[in-house]
Amino acid sequence: MAKVLSIVVPTYNMEKYLQHGLDSLLISQGIERIEVLVINDGSTDQSSTIAHSYAQKYPGVFIVVDKPNGNYGSCINAAIKIAKGKYIKIMDADDSFITDGFEKLVDTLSKIDADLVYSDYVKTYSSGKIIEYKFDLPANQSLSFNDIATTKAIYDILLPAITYRTDILRKIGYKQTEGISYTDVEWCFSPVTRVQTVYYLDEIVYKYLMGREGQTMDPKVYARSIPQRIQCFSALLHSIKGLTLSESMSYFTTSQLVKHAYYIYRYYLIDNPKEDRRLLIAFDEELKALNPLTYNQCGDFQYRLHIPYRYVTKWRECKTEIPLIIKLYGYFLDICGKIHIQFMRHNPNAER
Repeated sequence: MAKVLSIVVPTYNMEKYLQHGLDSLLISQGIERIEVLVINDGSTDQSSTIAHSYAQKYPGVFIVVDKPNGNYGSCINAAIKIAKGKYIKIMDADDSFITDGFEKLVDTLSKIDADLVYSDYVKTYSSGKIIEYKFDLPANQSLSFNDIATTKAIYDILLPAITYRTDILRKIGYKQTEGISYTDVEWCFSPVTRVQTVYYLDEIVYKYLMGREGQTMDPKVYARSIPQRIQCFSALLHSIKGLTLSESMSYFTTSQLVKHAYYIYRYYLIDNPKEDRRLLIAFDEELKALNPLTYNQCGDFQYRLHIPYRYVTKWRECKTEIPLIIKLYGYFLDICGKIHIQFMRHNPNAER
C-alpha cells in the first residue's frame, strides 16, 4: 500500500521520551498507510534499541536510520531522501501525538491534495499546565495561500502545526542547515515560499512538551546559542535570494524575518548590552545587503519609556557603542525579570 504520511523523528539521547512518542503513532485504523522514520543521531543511550524494537514489531511502518551525530538538520535531510509518504511531518522525540487526532490527520491526508496542511496542537508544561493552540481559519477545505498570508495563523506558523506535501521539499532541493540547533525555523519558512494551497484540519493532533531541562527553548540554552540563531537567519535570507515573490508571499517572508530578527537585536542591544557585538554587526550588514525591506522595518523596533524610541536605528548611527538610554532600559527589564521570577517561585500556578 502507498504511504500517505512519513513521520520524521529526529532522535538524540531521548530514551526517556521516545517510547511514549512512538506509542502515540500506533493508530488502530490504517497504520499501514504511514511510515515512521526514526533518525538516530548518534545517541549514546538506549534510543536506538527502543526504536529498533518498534521496527521489529511493525516492519514496514517503523524504520530506523542509525547515523553519526550531525544535529537536527542532518536528521531531517536524511529522512527526506528516503521518505515514501505523499506528505511529511516532523515529531520531535520528546513530543507525541494525540492518537485520535493523528488518525484523523492520516485519514484526511488520504483524501485531499494540498501543499500545506495545518492542524491544531497543545503545549504541555512540566508544571502540568496545558494550552491549546487552534487556528482561526476556514476549516476542512482547500484555501489559497494568497488569501490567508496576512492572517495571524500564518504569522504564528510553527513546526507542530505543519504537514507538507513531500514533493514541495524535493522540488526546491530543500536542505536544512546541519551541525547546529534551531533549524526548525527553516522548516517553517523556506518550503512555505513554494506553497499555493493550504488545508486546515480543525483537530488537535500534536502534543508539544515545554519546560524540559536542556531543551533548546530553555532560556539558559537559548542564550548560549544566539550565534546559531544568526546562522539560521542567514539561511532564511539565502533561501529566498533571487526569488520573485508575489505580494502575499513577500508579506509572509518579511513578517517572518522581522519576527526572528527582533530577538537577535534585542538580545545584543537590550538584554545583554555588554556582549561582543561583532556578530550582530555582521548580521545587520548581511540583512541590509540581502533584504533591504526587512532591514528598514527592523529599524522601527522600539520600546516605551513614556515615548517611542527606535533603538535599532539609534544603534546603527554608531555601532561601536550602545546609547545610554538603551542600557538603562536593559537594566530596567532585568529588574522586572528578577521580580517576575520571584513572583513565580511563590505563585507556581500563576499564568505565565
